[in-house]
Amino acid sequence: MFKDDLDFLRRHTPVVLLSDSLDRAQLIICPEMQGRVMTSTGEGPKGRSYGWINRELIASGENNPHMNAYGGEDRLWFGPEGGQFSIFFKKGDPFDLQHWYTPAPINEEPFDVVLESRDRVRFRKQIRLENYSGTVFDLEAVREVRLLSATEMQRRLN
Repeated sequence: MFKDDLDFLRRHTPVVLLSDSLDRAQLIICPEMQGRVMTSTGEGPKGRSYGWINRELIASGENNPHMNAYGGEDRLWFGPEGGQFSIFFKKGDPFDLQHWYTPAPINEEPFDVVLESRDRVRFRKQIRLENYSGTVFDLEAVREVRLLSATEMQRRLN
């Protein structure tokens, strides 16, 4: 049930809850988990929760520098994951799982909430990444999650 997932997440991390005017369509987003959409429902708090949540990992509070598989429905991700332009391997390391690490800004660092309303939230994160070839990327990630109204969805999907 969506409410159970919301209660669980609230016990372990700050959440942003987006909802429509009838509180039927709802999304749970976690700023501490890189602004990840954890789950959604179209049936209100007592409705079905559509996202998969790795409750064991979240409750443990552990950080896995290889990858925090918190679950969820949507998150920010960069590639490539392997090869000379990968941001998941340090220069000179072999291309194997032992040396594959998700960069901290998209694995364990929180995103800052810069705008929040009933139906949208916007995050910002300054990110520095270096790829296997030694190229450094300084980025500003702006991530906005919006809950569209039924009218807006019909307009967009025709």
